[in-house]
Amino acid sequence: MIVHNASASAKVVREMAYLGQLLVAGHSNHPSFELEECLETCRYLKEHGVIIDVSTLDTFGAKQIADSPENLYALVREGIADTISTDYAGGAHDALILCVERLVKDGICNLQSAVSMVTGNVASLIPGIASQRGTLKRGNIADIVIVEQDNISIVNKVIIGGRIVVDHGKLVFN
Repeated sequence: MIVHNASASAKVVREMAYLGQLLVAGHSNHPSFELEECLETCRYLKEHGVIIDVSTLDTFGAKQIADSPENLYALVREGIADTISTDYAGGAHDALILCVERLVKDGICNLQSAVSMVTGNVASLIPGIASQRGTLKRGNIADIVIVEQDNISIVNKVIIGGRIVVDHGKLVFN
């Protein structure tokens, strides 16, 4: 079960913590949380085995909903966040790859950890959502994104099912 975890719903989400890994606390970095409330709530949920998801919201771009990455950064830095997702954010949500880039550039976590939170962690923590996906290993279905080394939000190539579908940032397969 995926639930919205924000200041207004935190009490109810805490009451559901007995579900452990059957519960995903989505948007756990919601800007309605003060930083300490966010950390306290998420630590409690994590101690009970709940999956802690943080959202990109519009943290780095439009900043209409979330004007600071403070809660996001704190949850990732402390190793509380398990997964990173997007949120519609009124149509102005930030891409996952931008969030990965900012986490790494701002020294919050390393590239492997950031990528895992948007790929392998999702596949392993939510069984059946993406079987044989999320990690590069023999027998898995591998979709690969190749980015610029110093600006990872710029995608150069995308390979899906062994076929190049984006080359030099341009769609080449319809």
